[in-house]
Amino acid sequence: MNIKICILFIITTLLFAYGCSNTMGDQLMTQIPDTATDSVIITPTKAIFVFSIDNKSSWSWYRDDTSMNTLEYGWWTDFNLDNTNYSCGYRLFKHPFAQASTGSFEELIQDGQVDLSSRQRLSQKQTSNGRTKVQMQNKRDDDAQVESLVQSNKLILLLQEQQIIQKFRKERPDSLTFYEQAPELNLDRQKVEVTYTSQ
Repeated sequence: MNIKICILFIITTLLFAYGCSNTMGDQLMTQIPDTATDSVIITPTKAIFVFSIDNKSSWSWYRDDTSMNTLEYGWWTDFNLDNTNYSCGYRLFKHPFAQASTGSFEELIQDGQVDLSSRQRLSQKQTSNGRTKVQMQNKRDDDAQVESLVQSNKLILLLQEQQIIQKFRKERPDSLTFYEQAPELNLDRQKVEVTYTSQ
């Protein structure tokens, strides 16, 4: 009897989690323009970075022709707020134990990592030979509230770090730089307009 209750509890929990994730996806999709263009939406509580993805039936990663420790796929954005450079996005590096894989875009995203990192200038001083010495601090925030969602040929990155959201809403940059890296594509970059919403 106890086993049946445990199994029922696990199934209920999984169904609830699946329903919650779908609800989140549905809510996000109401805020995202239904176009094939990249977009940035800053709400009072989150930053939404939307990357439009090629509609391919199959993706290959950890390919034999990719060198070890190379960034094979990536979709990310860089931005500067309050004298700090941030990078937020998805990246997949080919690691030494990687085996060639083929699958859906969602499976590709599951094999990589989504993260937030920052680079801040700590000090700057002139040296005796007239050069400028700048001390920088690089930091990867492993506890950052950033997650990915794949929906309708879009990779959606959801950033919920409130201190960063507040900086966005205070400084209000009008555009961000989006980057894309893929084996068949040299590093591609483009400016993407930022939309600010009240909810």
